Amino acid sequence: MLNFMESRRIDLNYRYLHGDLYELMKNAGEAVADAVSDLFGRGLKILVLCGTGNNGGDGLVAARLLSGDNEVSVFLASDENSIKTREAKKAFREYRGKLLRSFPDNISDYDVVIDALLGSGISGEPRKPMDQYIQAVNTSAKHLVSIDVPSGIGSEICISPEITVTFTDIKEGMTQNNSGRIIIKDIGIPDRAFRNSGPGDFLYLKKPDLSSHKGMNGRVLMITGHRFYGSAVIAAMGAVKSGSDTVKVFTSQENRAVISGFDPQIITGISKDLTPEMVQRSDSILIGSGCGDYDLSSEISALKGYTGFIVLDADALSRAEEIFEAAPMSRICMTPHATEFSRISGRAPTIEYVLEYCEKTGFLVILKGEKDIISDGRIYRITEGGNPRMTMGGTGDLLAGILTSLLNSSRSVLAAACMASFINKKSADLCFQEKSYWYDINDMISRIPEVLRYYSQYS
Repeated sequence: MLNFMESRRIDLNYRYLHGDLYELMKNAGEAVADAVSDLFGRGLKILVLCGTGNNGGDGLVAARLLSGDNEVSVFLASDENSIKTREAKKAFREYRGKLLRSFPDNISDYDVVIDALLGSGISGEPRKPMDQYIQAVNTSAKHLVSIDVPSGIGSEICISPEITVTFTDIKEGMTQNNSGRIIIKDIGIPDRAFRNSGPGDFLYLKKPDLSSHKGMNGRVLMITGHRFYGSAVIAAMGAVKSGSDTVKVFTSQENRAVISGFDPQIITGISKDLTPEMVQRSDSILIGSGCGDYDLSSEISALKGYTGFIVLDADALSRAEEIFEAAPMSRICMTPHATEFSRISGRAPTIEYVLEYCEKTGFLVILKGEKDIISDGRIYRITEGGNPRMTMGGTGDLLAGILTSLLNSSRSVLAAACMASFINKKSADLCFQEKSYWYDINDMISRIPEVLRYYSQYS
């Protein structure tokens, strides 16, 4: 079963992979036309009611295909200049059949009415005149067929179809009572659109509210950089560039001054001075980047009772159980590479064993590699992209910092991980396009806002 967000995520990923959704729209319209012909025959008088979105585009394709063997009329709920998507506009241009300029008085004159008014993305009650169209067809249609979901589903005013032709899977909220007989059609969405991270994950990104104040958009704490201060700086800048309001790095006394000198946005402290009160004021915590073999026992003790997000990277991965014991109500995420994953899990770095490990522990894992593997134990995602230059030092620290930040601004932990992985690789690819193999980690950091700006338009 798919909810609206997942359906939209898949569509956006398909568009990213294939350029547009028109091939899917053609397949959807063909599936509806075939279902109508199979169920009711040919030589029919058919009315197709189309909205201005992609659901209406599906209806226009179905209308075009049914016109060869039937008398078909299309009624647009608004004028053609109001059609919203390029795919639906293309479907309208290719229709070329009978177009009604006003809603028909006698719905019962038609053998079949096809509902393509509203898709699954509406909220609230259908407004005028849409509510009047819905009521008219409910009371008068001989055979009523909805495309994908009945228009207005979930509201008081909704289409009550005899049949719903839906695509890929049943949509959340659909039952036989509100959707009639449900026919599921495969319209050719490839597995990569389901499994890959991509633009669709940015639907889960929460943008700052105009009334928000300091700290409302993420307070990040990092226990990093005790042996290798560069890792702490890279992770911290990843969090800063990903939109967190405050980023505090707690590190060794000798490295504190070095880290604080890199950027005034990085607030620093000595990790031995970390208190439970400081921990509790943080929304997410990163532990491990650049810590090396430094003893973090007192820092882990300060985590007791913490209920936010904890990201484990590098040497902190081997202390996952200890950290979980200190903060069993926290949500732990991990960013191992292949060797680290095998060390902590005792398993090969494969999709199967990542799923098994996450299901067993309850942790979320981003397994870094040529293709990142991301799992929460229920499902997995893959991030493609990246380039050979990502073998340079710091790309893993950057990923950990981005993830620690995005956990606070995502409606989904899995989506946050997918976005972080996607941003990290996409930033590297933009750098590679500009500088080939001769870019550095600072170039990647500078590209993060560009990637976020472009893909956040989907949220």
